[in-house]
Amino acid sequence: MLPAFRKFDLCSRSDLRTVRAGYDGTWGHVEPGKSYERSGEERLAFVKKPKLSSDYKTFFLKLLGLLKMPFSDYASRILATVPLEMRKTSGLQVDLQVLSQPPGTTADDIGNKFWNFKYAGRGQIVYALDGGFHISHKETRTINIEKMIFPGALPADDGFTAASLSDVDHGTAIAAKIAGRTIGIATNATLILGRVTDGSGVCDYSTLLELYLKVYDDILARGPKQNCIISLSYLTSIPQPEDPIDTTMNLYHIGIQDESGYSWYHRLAKEAMDDVIDYIINLPNTFFVVASGNGDDHVLVNAHPATLGAVYAGVNPRFIVVGGYAPNVGLNLYQTAPYVSVMAPAGSINVPARWINKRLEDSDSYVWMKALFHRKHELGFSAGTSYASPAVAAMIAAWLSIGIKVKDIVPLMEKLAYPRVTRGPKALYNGVPISRWPKTQVPAWYKAKNSTPLPPAQLDIEVSEKNDTLAEL
Repeated sequence: MLPAFRKFDLCSRSDLRTVRAGYDGTWGHVEPGKSYERSGEERLAFVKKPKLSSDYKTFFLKLLGLLKMPFSDYASRILATVPLEMRKTSGLQVDLQVLSQPPGTTADDIGNKFWNFKYAGRGQIVYALDGGFHISHKETRTINIEKMIFPGALPADDGFTAASLSDVDHGTAIAAKIAGRTIGIATNATLILGRVTDGSGVCDYSTLLELYLKVYDDILARGPKQNCIISLSYLTSIPQPEDPIDTTMNLYHIGIQDESGYSWYHRLAKEAMDDVIDYIINLPNTFFVVASGNGDDHVLVNAHPATLGAVYAGVNPRFIVVGGYAPNVGLNLYQTAPYVSVMAPAGSINVPARWINKRLEDSDSYVWMKALFHRKHELGFSAGTSYASPAVAAMIAAWLSIGIKVKDIVPLMEKLAYPRVTRGPKALYNGVPISRWPKTQVPAWYKAKNSTPLPPAQLDIEVSEKNDTLAEL
């Protein structure tokens, strides 16, 4: 008899192939033996339609022209006309302000503001996959949470819990970055929260595999017309032959290792997870957004599933690996790779703080600065590409909600992204143009119709609350 986990692995892959084989583009089951060909009379009736009047012809030709319009043209028109909302922000929220900062403008130009699309994210489903979530925090109470997905076993009764792996602070920050009341981007999106740990707080490959399967089933059940965006900031290390055997890690993350650093369980589990991710990303209208990792900026991406970016580069652009940069200086902070085409803020990130012993306290996940704005909204500061990934996922939801087509999302994102300093990485920008700003806020070069200034050689935006009017925030 096969071990339980191997049996589960093989059954899961077999079931998936059955599901995939039944998916022929119709998003449903085709009855065996049933003919879907038109009869001769039906085909004849189809081609013998009455002629359209010239007015109708003109209308349909115009409509056809709009449908064939290049994405840059129709997307620019949407960005120039879609209803907007302006959110007043704290001087501590540079991580949010820079997302709507057009090329050629400065932090002083945009001020303590965040320009966003009205009802950003409405009608879009975002799956936030992480260690756990505080859904009663000030930032998350207003989020439209449809449900939670729990993989793995129920809480064990042996008293063992891997509390450090549950990391509810981290997951709460991910959800809030997507749709939180004060720090969120797609505040009208619908969230589905998925835990990467089982009931005891353990994260292993079997648990992750079950989570991905449940997400796949959930997307499949919604049909091809529902846009779905997955945000994942929880990466797993890939053991190398030269790595020493780590007995503290293999139970939860890697499986049983041999002297080479690998195990048959590790290989099977990773292959199965790769298969499920492939099934997910090949569904229409689905995006998979993953953080690049928090290694040094000279280290290439080396954690799963971010490494799959090399597989999908040039093949499926809807698998997106996001790097992280410092929004106040415009430079890359963490590891990257050639397939990382956009970066989002990953330093001085406002995140939900936690009450400990009836007080807001620092934790491993954030630092509470005790600023008045943070005190009012129960926020703190954190850093990492973990927060860059949900920012991109939320921006995708926002663009989809204003009518940008699925096939044009990534080209638009890459076209809009631009470096904030001369040698900086291409940074995320939502595309709200200067022409939408009040005339009193428009910079002088734009009023004079001069060309867009080049990025500065260096940048040092002050992150402080000195100009805050707390009553407005």
